[in-house]
Amino acid sequence: MKIAIPFEKGEVFAHFGKTPAFLIAEVEKGQLLNPTVVETAGAGHGALAGFLQRHQVQCCLCLNLGQGAYNALTAAGIQVIRGVGGDALQQAQRFAQGEISDDPTAVCSHHEHHEGHSCHCSK
Repeated sequence: MKIAIPFEKGEVFAHFGKTPAFLIAEVEKGQLLNPTVVETAGAGHGALAGFLQRHQVQCCLCLNLGQGAYNALTAAGIQVIRGVGGDALQQAQRFAQGEISDDPTAVCSHHEHHEGHSCHCSK
């Protein structure tokens, strides 16, 4: 399975739709293989589901995201695991070992994107 995590400076990036990059890796038999940082090159919000599809990602781990992003990812056949924050590589390894599951309460509900919105909303 190929996974992706919104990524910046080693951490899970809090605002999925504005992530500058993804940590993308293979998960096989409890192991994390070939972790690579892939820049989004300015792709954001609605374009990210297609970006992840092109990279053959099957599961996206994120801190929180709005319903629109959740719907776009799931419509693209990408499983979503919410409620994942902190060190991105550590979280990817935890997922590979079966230690992480989706937290459906980790949503961002105020997506009017007014100036200064930092998307640190959480559970």
